[in-house]
Amino acid sequence: SILTAAEYRYIRGVIPWRTKAVFLMRDPVERIWSQCKMQAKKATGRGGEGDAYALFGKSIDRRKFVERTGYSATVTNLKAAFDAEDIFIGFYETLFDDAEVARIAAFLGFDSFDFDTSANPNKSADLKKPAAAEWNTVREAFADVYDFIFAEFGDRVPAAWRAACGLSAFPG
Repeated sequence: SILTAAEYRYIRGVIPWRTKAVFLMRDPVERIWSQCKMQAKKATGRGGEGDAYALFGKSIDRRKFVERTGYSATVTNLKAAFDAEDIFIGFYETLFDDAEVARIAAFLGFDSFDFDTSANPNKSADLKKPAAAEWNTVREAFADVYDFIFAEFGDRVPAAWRAACGLSAFPG
């Protein structure tokens, strides 16, 4: 998600067959919270102390958090490097729906298949979300990302994203 258009074009140039891009977005604040929990889990697993809440509190000041959530740059770079028919952009929140799995399969040229979501080997800790004020501070820091995605994808944006922004319907 952090590659430039030139880097995407380079990848396309060195792979000798038709290359397609699949980009899945997650609600920005949920994505950052998930990253904080995973980093805390990894730190603890290496014998350190991982504090997901401390990471979350610093997330908007950390480049690796901000860049990976810069969906407007990613979408723009993908569109600059790939033909429209070679880009699949989806949402994590709908990834496990049968219709979305079928859409991804069709894009990749696969027959439809059943996708078992019962096991998640990469599951992070089930922690209570940070305080609402802190959550909203991070959400507000990514207001431009939400605005871009709402404008770019309209009613395809999952309801959870609209709810995160206090919206009951598609803005606009």
